[in-house]
Amino acid sequence: EQVAVRLHMGDDSVELEIADDGVGFDPSLPEQLARQPGVGWGVVGMRERALLLGGTCVIDTAPGKGTRVRVTAPLTHERNHHPGEGGNNHE
Repeated sequence: EQVAVRLHMGDDSVELEIADDGVGFDPSLPEQLARQPGVGWGVVGMRERALLLGGTCVIDTAPGKGTRVRVTAPLTHERNHHPGEGGNNHE
């Protein structure tokens, strides 16, 4: 029923946390998760992308207990972009 999203920008990293009170799943079965309609691909994709960025993806879940996913990635570009400005400052 509820989903909470939190984003924290540090000096050298960014952390995204998404938590819900849904049905949860068995995290020891990622390949089976990916085959279930509507479940798994998002979590699998987040993990892959975090690793590609040199970051981490921690999944805390259990059947019937909801899910919490925390992705942390390093910031590798200069942070001279100001909110409200257009453009992309990736190097």
